[in-house]
Formats: sequence, C-alpha cells, structure tokens
Amino acid sequence: MRLKNVKGAKEKIKSSRYIISNPVEYKNRYNKLFNNDNPIRIEIGMGKGDFIVENAIKNPNINFIGIEKYDSVIVRAVEKLENLELNNLKLIRMDALMIDEV
Repeated sequence: MRLKNVKGAKEKIKSSRYIISNPVEYKNRYNKLFNNDNPIRIEIGMGKGDFIVENAIKNPNINFIGIEKYDSVIVRAVEKLENLELNNLKLIRMDALMIDEV
C-alpha cells in the first residue's frame, strides 16, 4: 500500500475518542478502559479499519483494539468512526513490534 501524507492527520488522531493515547497506562487492564469484562480481540495492522469496525458493529459484547503504525492509515479508520457510537472499539497508533510494552 502506498502511503500518502494526510493533512491534519495528527490532529484528528489526537482528538479522537477512539484513540488510546497512553496504552502503557492500561497494560493488563484494558477492561478498565472499556468499563466491562467482555472479551477483547486485537487486530494488528488494522489498516484503514474496515474489518475491525465491521466486527465491532456486529459484536457489541466483544471489545476490539486495533493497532496501526502509520498516521496516514489510522486516520482513515478514525474518519470512519466519526459518526458512529461504538463503545467496544479503541485504536492504538504504534509499531506492533512494541506490543509487549502495552
């Protein structure tokens, strides 16, 4: 996939309620973030979010966390979520190689 610079991506990501800006804070405690004990599914390399958003909509009793490395890609998922009210989906912008830290 060719990455294009998306103007305003960092600002959109920073202001999104779906983005976990401090994932280390929730290490081994992600259920606190969701305020429930539902199972958690993780998608590493979620791209623009089609798969994870669709699954979060279809499965409201499962929590989802999407991980994506690039601002220009994760911002597309954030844009898809702007008009949705999903309480079972959060996104992390990070390199998946760092997953042991979160």
